[in-house]
Amino acid sequence: ASAKTLIVAYENSNLDLLVNGENIYNLPDIKNKITSSSKNINDIFVYGNFAYLSTDIGVAVLDLVKREIKSTYVIGNNGGNVVVNGVVINNGKIFAATAEGVKVAPLNSPNLQNYTFWTLQTAGISPQPTDFIGRSQNSVFASMRDSIFRYDGNAWSLVYSIPVWDVKA
Repeated sequence: ASAKTLIVAYENSNLDLLVNGENIYNLPDIKNKITSSSKNINDIFVYGNFAYLSTDIGVAVLDLVKREIKSTYVIGNNGGNVVVNGVVINNGKIFAATAEGVKVAPLNSPNLQNYTFWTLQTAGISPQPTDFIGRSQNSVFASMRDSIFRYDGNAWSLVYSIPVWDVKA
């Protein structure tokens, strides 16, 4: 079943869902969350009937059928908030581009809300702020400052680098 939903994210982190081009539903959950951190929505990745919202405090999972925030993943080191710039799902794994580096967890983990289920990637890639994560032809790509890395299912390898220039997605 397709959710047929357009997600509109505003600067103040409020969300509107336009369903079937007719009905609008407001979801102020992230906007109303009490936190001293910024609540910016940096990216949205849709997978099945769920939208993964990359925010300045972690990942919020939006159920597009029930029209509610199903879950929040606070995946920073030691369970703290961390800026998440993007999320992608590939081969049963969820990848997050964070201010701490690329973090990965099995999508079917019993508790993705628990930061200990997320692994900071260090094989072929350094733990540094990651600006973008995406996938193409069953590969995952991440950009950090002046470099692009590719994940082959086991480790990361450098694909492109040009010192002194920032790579922008």
